[in-house]
Amino acid sequence: MRNQGVGTQILADGDGAKAPELPRKTLEETIQFPRPPQSQGDGKDAKSRFWATYTREATDYDVEFLEKYQSDMDIVLIFAGLFSAVNTSFIVNMQSNLNPDPFRTANALLGMLLQTTNASFVPQSNQPYAPWSGPSSLVIWIQTLIYASLCASLLAALGAVLGKQWLSNFKRFGRGTIDARGRQRQMKLDGLRTWHFDSVLEFLPVLLQISLLLFGIALSASMWTMSPTIAIIIITATTLGFTFYLTIVLASLMAADCPFQTPGSITLRSLGRSVLRYYPSLQKGRQNFSKACLSLMLYIPFKIIGTLNTISQRLMPSVCSIAQQTDAPCIKWIIESSSDPDVITTAASFVPEVEWPPELDISTLLLQLFDTFLSCFENTHHEQLMLVPPRRERAIACGKAFLHLYIEKKSFLNSAESPFPVASRERDIRKLIWVHHSDHEISFICYLVVEVVLDGDSGAPTRLHQPNIPETFLCWMSHPLLHRLNDSRYSQIWRDQALDSIARILTNPLPPNNVLANCFVAGSMLIGQFTERDALLKVTKSSTNALGILLEHMKQVDQESREQYGVVLKLLEPLGVVLELEEYRQIAKYRGVAEWGFEACKTLVKTAGKSQNAQDAIWNNARTVLHFSVIVAGDGPLNQSDVGPAWRQGSRLSIQEPTNCDWLIDYIIHYHNSDDAAVIDAMLALSQLPHVVKLNQDKIPAMVGAMVSSLAIERPATLRDAALRAAHSCRKVITSSGDTCMPPDLLSGFSAALHSTLTTSDSPRQHLLYLQILYSWAKSQAWSTHILSHGHHSAHLTIANTFPYPDDPLLSEHLALYIIANLQVMQKLSDLPLDLPDASSCRILVQKAWHSLVSLVVRQSANKEMVEHLSAFTMDRLHEGTVVGTDDLVSSIRQTLSQLRQGGADNRLTSAVNELLINITAP
Repeated sequence: MRNQGVGTQILADGDGAKAPELPRKTLEETIQFPRPPQSQGDGKDAKSRFWATYTREATDYDVEFLEKYQSDMDIVLIFAGLFSAVNTSFIVNMQSNLNPDPFRTANALLGMLLQTTNASFVPQSNQPYAPWSGPSSLVIWIQTLIYASLCASLLAALGAVLGKQWLSNFKRFGRGTIDARGRQRQMKLDGLRTWHFDSVLEFLPVLLQISLLLFGIALSASMWTMSPTIAIIIITATTLGFTFYLTIVLASLMAADCPFQTPGSITLRSLGRSVLRYYPSLQKGRQNFSKACLSLMLYIPFKIIGTLNTISQRLMPSVCSIAQQTDAPCIKWIIESSSDPDVITTAASFVPEVEWPPELDISTLLLQLFDTFLSCFENTHHEQLMLVPPRRERAIACGKAFLHLYIEKKSFLNSAESPFPVASRERDIRKLIWVHHSDHEISFICYLVVEVVLDGDSGAPTRLHQPNIPETFLCWMSHPLLHRLNDSRYSQIWRDQALDSIARILTNPLPPNNVLANCFVAGSMLIGQFTERDALLKVTKSSTNALGILLEHMKQVDQESREQYGVVLKLLEPLGVVLELEEYRQIAKYRGVAEWGFEACKTLVKTAGKSQNAQDAIWNNARTVLHFSVIVAGDGPLNQSDVGPAWRQGSRLSIQEPTNCDWLIDYIIHYHNSDDAAVIDAMLALSQLPHVVKLNQDKIPAMVGAMVSSLAIERPATLRDAALRAAHSCRKVITSSGDTCMPPDLLSGFSAALHSTLTTSDSPRQHLLYLQILYSWAKSQAWSTHILSHGHHSAHLTIANTFPYPDDPLLSEHLALYIIANLQVMQKLSDLPLDLPDASSCRILVQKAWHSLVSLVVRQSANKEMVEHLSAFTMDRLHEGTVVGTDDLVSSIRQTLSQLRQGGADNRLTSAVNELLINITAP
């Protein structure tokens, strides 16, 4: 299983341990590019350190590069020399076929002479003597092929000689500073790539192969003219050789892991990629003659490549699947082939990070890991195993690797099968029960090995009641837990361990994404959701997808299913820590988890009110669910020492209106004297309900009383902020009930508590909530009597004189509008003139208030009274000379008037604004 590519270093480490050193040292001595020691450049400037590092890396690269091509050139020279000698000997023997046969001419002339002197002589042929007209076409073709073969082998030899000279030139870097030699070396390396040096040298062996093929064809044809029987043997050998070569080339093209790679197959694979990439582009766009011809030429290669890919996928699906996961075979090989405990420990530490294909045979690997783990202990006099302290890390690495592989492999087998020879090693396994218990981590591994390996003959799991998972093993165990939970034989046994592990893992700081995904998948399995075994094998799981699936399954669990619903309740607290991150919180919001939690809490509270049994447990469950919903719908973690907003202002739960919130009042009343955190959750939930809510009028005084208690100065800042938000959200309901069911002392207490929010906070957002609540009181006779009490007027002047707030211009504009509206309401309620902000503050307030009013009128959110209050306040200040008609102010008033007329406002309102505009623009 793969995680951040950690397993890829195994091959380098293993190969480095086995590679012969002599050829490398010889080449390093021949390269005139000195390799500085590791410490060169340390403590110097960045340039020196860079060139020291560059030199080390360049030397390693150049040694490997030169060793490869020098050995290739040596092979080409040896083979070309031997083959040219053989080829030449055959050419000498066939040379006579290009000249007339002197014996044939002499025999013909002697026959003619004998016939002339002796009439009784009968010649073998009646044909007259004909002069020689040159070699036949077959002879010419045979000679052409064999000479072409000789030329190809000689060209290959020439190329090999030149190649060795080119490599020698690359090795020479001359003298100079380390950076000068480095730049010279880089220039040469870039030249090799620009001029396709690799392709030129790799073509030389291909040239020899072509020469050998031409020689075989020529020799077969020549021998056929003399003896077909012997020629058949040569033709058969040539055909077999050609077929074998063609087969390995095709095999190399179809499978990248084929060991029979040749320069020809490498070149063809590169050309094939180009065809696959370029041919589809020819089919797009406008066609012309050249593109049509090129497309026709590439059609057949394109189809051939596609056919080969299809054949390779059908013939070797399992091989390809294992080849794609190269880390697992690498680790398996190095552990099985090495006897060095340190090497095995290094490889074992990467086992949990790699994806292990089910078809991979790991029986030998498990045996090696177990033996290495067991070698970390020594026997005491009583046959009790005791850990050798220096071998502790080795024992942990090998033990974890063994358990990881065994548990995963066992989940794919039936109860009677085992990937480990239990019968032959049972005695050693049982010894692990008596290991010295002072080391919690070693004890856990030993207990777990005994438990998972020693399943009874009947298939019943062994249960030793091992200790809880050590803290350092939690992330590692998140993966084996999935296989335990997915197996019906172990799921119930491991249920409590899984819940405990999830609760301990999902804490701040959060673990890596793959561990998070394992926890989410385990949560889904705990509430009865089946998971495909192949999906469990993956190390790199998507944490976001796994979380979405878990949340959907949680929403589907019925409260009547007590066991599953109990698991859901236990998962909410650790999941709340995860959902504090915006990335995961958005997933929960999109799936309506906050609304689900809200309804679930509502059901629990109603159940607690009706049931007399286990009320405390039901209330605690309701508290857990509501807190989870608040986190999902909020902006982040809630901290009682944090006075900042814990919930995005203006967001609302998407619950169908109207909503009956009597149960939420019951919740607040139940907890407001005992649990501040629970009250905070309830107040925040209340602040996010739709504006139109259904509340029992008899319960509103109790709710307001709880708000008064929560707004007290000595209460935590977050509780006071949540109570203020709740009061703001319910301001219309509270205001309307003030004239009917609110006791006078509660009205006064709420007014005083509301004013106290300004003495402990300078947050402009809280100031706006306060101003909007106070403005709503003007519509109630009972509440309006308290607007002028408890220092509300002086509080407005204080806010006005600290204007503006440059960090939030829009908030400043809304504040200005409500300050002016409230001052106008207060002036109407007062029998005496009230103090106003200073002249500069009034000018700023008026300017920003009209900006705010323009936006409100455009959105049709401004009420008639607010326009009248602002118009009257501006007119009074204009007559006093406090406010002047700036271009910006006139523009805002004109835009407001235009929007009012377009919106069909009554004439009295538009007349007031129009009169103000006339006065402010008058010279």
